[in-house]
Amino acid sequence: MSLSKKGSRSIEVNGIKYHFKVSKVKKKSDWRKQSNELDETFMKYASYYNLGNVRDATINVVIELASAPASRMLVKIHTLIVDGFMGSEQIISITPKLVEQLTKNSLTDGWDPHKKGD
Repeated sequence: MSLSKKGSRSIEVNGIKYHFKVSKVKKKSDWRKQSNELDETFMKYASYYNLGNVRDATINVVIELASAPASRMLVKIHTLIVDGFMGSEQIISITPKLVEQLTKNSLTDGWDPHKKGD
């Protein structure tokens, strides 16, 4: 089963075509509490400059081969969302360059997109 074409994008890494899809932002993840990564300095400056509420968010990125996909790679990216006076703003952007780097790193770490498995 492959990714649906709606909302997915194509990318080429080392001459091989992949599809990737970025999930909607999940605003209630509490990842900082789970991993003890509270950045008190950031929270202090967000309050000082009236940036608004700062909330945890998780973004999922799924990557697979464009032709004959056997396995998918799921990457969870933990970030912050600032609710400022101009609306919600993400701290990180998911760009094709970032997805290319994620794909290269996973291939180096042993992910084989041609084989089923974890």
